[in-house]
Amino acid sequence: MVKYVSEKIFIFVRFDGAKTVETGSIFQIKTGIIIKQPANYYRNPCNRPDETEKKALTRLAAATGENRDFGEISMIGKQKVYRYFRPVYISTGCLGCHGGDKQGETDVLGFRKDGLKSGDLRGAISVTVPIK
Repeated sequence: MVKYVSEKIFIFVRFDGAKTVETGSIFQIKTGIIIKQPANYYRNPCNRPDETEKKALTRLAAATGENRDFGEISMIGKQKVYRYFRPVYISTGCLGCHGGDKQGETDVLGFRKDGLKSGDLRGAISVTVPIK
């Protein structure tokens, strides 16, 4: 779900992982804003974390309390960007693919299940906005 805030700013409230990659690609083409779901254990290669996302995942895993999301200004090549990171936690609806036995049980798509439990950190939503 995307919440409209202004002409060029959106707040991403909740994503279904299966739809995020396609939505993110379309959004990036139209706006230049990059949306990813990086995770240390990713299924889709386009969600492999870059170095900044690896650091963000480590920070999110260590965070406690509320307001764990954060943003920072950095560079991608010669482009100045604002990068926003929000943790993604496993909910009951995620367990069909990401719960279960990590030792070999597969989900409906044929991927090995992740062995996660409700409330575990799955990864992050990463939003990268070019700064002019």
